[in-house]
Amino acid sequence: MGIQNYAVKEANNLQLGQAGSVYVADTNNYSGNFIAFQCRANGSSISSITQANTDGSFGGTTWNQGEWHFGEISQFQASAGQFILYKG
Repeated sequence: MGIQNYAVKEANNLQLGQAGSVYVADTNNYSGNFIAFQCRANGSSISSITQANTDGSFGGTTWNQGEWHFGEISQFQASAGQFILYKG
């Protein structure tokens, strides 16, 4: 779908960070409508992450600085390191 087919609000939120972001450097549980996350430190790990509209979650994964994950994320919890969650 081309950008011309989006509503104005949707088109404005296509750029990452346009709807805001959350810096994560703790083990708190974050819930919301997130569209991506970026790892900000080598050896960062995720305790649990849930993709929206799914029955399961995954965790126990290790990420390195600069790595990205895109998707419709409804819940995120880090166990170590630093991440940026992008709202969508």
